[in-house]
Amino acid sequence: MCRNNEASIRDHQRQVLEKMAAGITKMVYIAGVGSRKSVVFTLPAFAIPSTTTVVIQPKKCLQRETHIQLQRQGIKSYIFGSDDDDDAVPSVILVTPEGTATPTWKSMIAEEVIRNNIDRVILGEAHEVLINSAFRPQLERCVTAMDTISPRQIFMAGTLPPSMEREFKMRMGLAQDVCTIRSSCTRPNIRFKYMDREGDVETLAQSSTPS
Repeated sequence: MCRNNEASIRDHQRQVLEKMAAGITKMVYIAGVGSRKSVVFTLPAFAIPSTTTVVIQPKKCLQRETHIQLQRQGIKSYIFGSDDDDDAVPSVILVTPEGTATPTWKSMIAEEVIRNNIDRVILGEAHEVLINSAFRPQLERCVTAMDTISPRQIFMAGTLPPSMEREFKMRMGLAQDVCTIRSSCTRPNIRFKYMDREGDVETLAQSSTPS
């Protein structure tokens, strides 16, 4: 699956995979952007391709990126609503929160549930619930959709301060003591620095003034 022979499972990834193997049904998984949280659905999909994981992603651009990465790894994936006519059962189904409210989705996923094909449902970018649910109400409502898909659920967030964790769990209908795996969300490779450029601005203004 991975072309880097020196790649290894990170501690937070291992913790989530171990909890999944132990039968923990609901988890909140918090780790920074670029920390490869997607391993928790790509690795099972690669190892057991006969089962399907539903991944709800708020952003279509992220869906396309995820779909491309999965295809490169030899994992069959399907973006709900796309023109993919392949009849093969996908190992990963990608859908937006709004997509889960459509009759077409409800009909399709009901068949998959009856066939016992669904292994787990994951809400990616789950922290968006606290940011964008005012103009995207289906972000919060998709929790109900998740319950109809599978009792095995992971709520993945790229950032979620401890001070907001309680509110997040309440809005997601989760118990406060739900299994929570937290890793650092900081980006040590990014640095912000303030520089006073007032002098340069004045010079620029003077040079741009017509003589």
